[in-house]
Amino acid sequence: MNTAKSLLRVAILLAIFTAGMCCIFALPTADSPLWVTTFLLSKAAGAACISIFARLHARWSRVDPLVASIAGSSATRQSSNYPANE
Repeated sequence: MNTAKSLLRVAILLAIFTAGMCCIFALPTADSPLWVTTFLLSKAAGAACISIFARLHARWSRVDPLVASIAGSSATRQSSNYPANE
């Protein structure tokens, strides 16, 4: 796998995840007349970013070892690394 392509994929995943977290933790100003609308739209945008992140990570972790090495990826786990349930 091309290293530049792998780094670009990791950067894209990081940017999408960061945008999602910023949207989820964002709060509208207290004196806004559309407070509820702004609140709900920011949370929906954050949830959409996290959903896109999850789908891209699942897709790219199958073909890219650098993306697969990101914590939580099941593609890097080998059954020999874990003790058998006996």
